[in-house]
Order: sequence, then structure tokens, then C-alpha cells
Amino acid sequence: MQNFMRFFKAEFVPLYGLVLLKHRVVASMVENHRPSWSTTLGIYGSLLGLSLYIYSQIVGFHLDSGTPTLVSMGVFQTIYVFALACLLQLSFVMLGSHRSYLSNLKLTFLNAGMLYVLNSLLLPFQILMDQGGSRGVTFIASIIVVLWVLRCWYVMADFNGLKSKLRKVISLLIISALLFVAGILFTVVVPYFVNII
Repeated sequence: MQNFMRFFKAEFVPLYGLVLLKHRVVASMVENHRPSWSTTLGIYGSLLGLSLYIYSQIVGFHLDSGTPTLVSMGVFQTIYVFALACLLQLSFVMLGSHRSYLSNLKLTFLNAGMLYVLNSLLLPFQILMDQGGSRGVTFIASIIVVLWVLRCWYVMADFNGLKSKLRKVISLLIISALLFVAGILFTVVVPYFVNII
């Protein structure tokens, strides 16, 4: 429990809520050069650590097939944030955005940290489904996270100046294609370095 509580530093708690629920407020803060990079990385690090903690506890409770290599997972998840920010930047620049990569990277760090926590909370649903549980419950839980991700992307598109619906749709198609290719590469590379379970 002590390890768990260290993720809830007093200065981070309000920002956790904003990242989870108030995407436009967070985008506005980033536009105004807040939070600082040190705070951003602190929030990301605490969320990443929390997600790995939850993941390890769930794996330890439900599965006996091995021990996840948490440090390697954390490293690759952080590398993935840089790659994701690059792909988002590319999709927005192709449609005329002039927003800097660092601004998009800061926003991606905040969103990705929360996404990792949400994904770790989805793991029990996936395990239960694999063990014969309800596909419907798993689907509903997954859809909630997907809608959250789409909301993050939509706000980032606005943040990058994509106001028309057509440009947003094209951006979504571009980033989907780029993520598909990147996903294949990560699927091939990551298992050589990370023992998931």
C-alpha cells in the first residue's frame, strides 16, 4: 500500500483529474506553457509507475505463467510515447499544422500516462474473457477507453488547428494507418526485450 500511495503527490492529484476528464483544459494549459516539463514528466512517471504496479498486481493475482519485466515494459512504453507524438505530429503537419513537436509531445506524455493506467485496469476484463467470461462486459469496458482515446485525439486535432470535420477525418485516417504500421513493428520487436507475463 505504501508503494501505491507514492503515486499520489499532492501537486499531481488535480492534474490527474484534468488529464482524465478535461482534455480541453489540459490542451489550453500546454498552449500556455503549463505544466512545466518537470511536472509533466513527474505526472507521466507517476502514472506509468501506477499502471505497472496495477498490472503486476493483477498478473500476480490471476496468472501463474511468469513474471512481467516491468522495467523493460516502462522503457518501451516511454519510447512508444515519443513515437506516438511523432506520428501525431506527422498526421497534423500533413494537413497544415504549425504546432511544434514539443507541444504535442508534452500533451502526448500526459495523455499516454493516463491511457496506460486505463489499459492496466482493462486487463482483468481481458483475463476473465479468456477464461470464459462475458465478452459483452469486456467490449463495453474497452469501448469506454476507445472513446476516451478518440476524445484525446479530437482535442489534439483542435489544438493543432484542424477545425474542419473533413480535415479531422483525414487526420484520423492518417494516424490510424501510421499506428497500424507502428503497431506491427512494436509487436515484432518488443517480445524480444519484454516478458509481458
